[in-house]
Amino acid sequence: MSREKWKSRNPVGALKPTACRPSQGRFTQPPPTQERRPVVAKNIAKEAANGTSGEGATAKHNSKVREERFQDAMQRTFALDQQIEALIEEHIKPLREDKREIKSKLSEDFNVTATTFNARYAPYKFEAKARANGDEASIDLLREIFEATPVGGQMDFVNALKPEGSAATH
Repeated sequence: MSREKWKSRNPVGALKPTACRPSQGRFTQPPPTQERRPVVAKNIAKEAANGTSGEGATAKHNSKVREERFQDAMQRTFALDQQIEALIEEHIKPLREDKREIKSKLSEDFNVTATTFNARYAPYKFEAKARANGDEASIDLLREIFEATPVGGQMDFVNALKPEGSAATH
């Protein structure tokens, strides 16, 4: 088929052959180009003039309801965000301050850095939660991990910090 004949049968914005393999006759949706944009703009203008834009004739009818629902959702979400921020300010921040104070006291008294404390606290917290929930499988898993770690390994903090000459116990 000649190019002129193809153009006459396919208006602007129709499917066009791909540039990479025109001989195979594959057709794809054209990318939004300058030649297609006026057609889209013309269609939008025509739909707006006829009152059929958006979801059809009902879009105009539902627009007020949709606007009210969006406004209501925004107002309710904002009110909830304010409540959350107030609760964080009232309850969470003091608790965080207490935790910070505990860590700083340890740091001052025993020269324990926050990194060292947090490294030991993570397995402690895991075990405490498992015990509180009665999750014996998690406790056994934690015990197995510590037992499987060789002496002087990353999880064996106490023995790894002992002086060179002392006997390491497992």
